[in-house]
Amino acid sequence: MTITYKLTRAEIVRVFFFSLSKSSRILTIVLIVSAWPGLVWLSSKQAFTNGLHMGDVISAVEWTAGAFGLLILWIFVRAKTGERTLTISSWGILTSIGRVRGEVPWAKVKAVRDTGNHILVVGTSGNAFFIPTRAFDGASHRDQFLTEISRVRGH
Repeated sequence: MTITYKLTRAEIVRVFFFSLSKSSRILTIVLIVSAWPGLVWLSSKQAFTNGLHMGDVISAVEWTAGAFGLLILWIFVRAKTGERTLTISSWGILTSIGRVRGEVPWAKVKAVRDTGNHILVVGTSGNAFFIPTRAFDGASHRDQFLTEISRVRGH
């Protein structure tokens, strides 16, 4: 079964925030990446000034917030908004956006979740496919897609 759809940049950022709330692994990685500049700031201040002050802590928090903001901006700018083709088969998921193609075997799919407005297919690596309801011709087509995934995955 094959579907095609496009995601907007705003949807991709919303998926990012959704995944933070649902995956402790992704949240932990984002927190570490965001906190790193602030921790480097504090470490350098401590090493070169023999002590920390409240202003140093505030600066570290600002560095952390800035890093998180840049991460969101990077996701927004790098979002793949081209038309995606997604095919489910007995082997796994085949996907393409333009000339970029990928394959994900079912063994590397951690979960398939119906969030009501979207279908989320989460890989064991943390990557995910976020499929909006508008990708389907109607409720029955969407239900057929979910049923087919359950059938080929054996769940």
